[in-house]
Amino acid sequence: SGINAEWPLRPGSQHKLTWQNSTYVDRYHSDFLVDGVYRMTDDEGGINPIQHTDDDQVGPNMMVMIDLGARFKIHTVKLWKRTSSCCDGRNPGLLIYADDTLVGVTKGVKYLYNIPVSGEVYASKIYVKQPASMTVNFLEIQVFGTGPFGEDEI
Repeated sequence: SGINAEWPLRPGSQHKLTWQNSTYVDRYHSDFLVDGVYRMTDDEGGINPIQHTDDDQVGPNMMVMIDLGARFKIHTVKLWKRTSSCCDGRNPGLLIYADDTLVGVTKGVKYLYNIPVSGEVYASKIYVKQPASMTVNFLEIQVFGTGPFGEDEI
């Protein structure tokens, strides 16, 4: 049975399993998305690392995925852009999915994309997909919601 409690202080995505379909210079891994370090300082290769798919393996549907470890009712997804202006043109038009449900599309260039999720959206995985042939890179991704819920509780 689920605990059915809000994640009040820590996002439910923090320190969860992640995956991306390539990694830039074997340094900018997807686990940096959920490490809990998101300072607004330009130290992307140091203590404030970013996630980045490989520039040399670019194709449509470059993506990152966060496995929440259980099914949650998703309320908000927050995407923290890297602090430098590098790659800003790659951020507009990203597709955010909660399992198979499209919950948002990024518009413009912002340091924080705050994507509220409407309705009854339950998911165990969050995907950020780039439909164009460009890379995906972020400082942090946070997912907020309630749960976890078993299949018989939804």
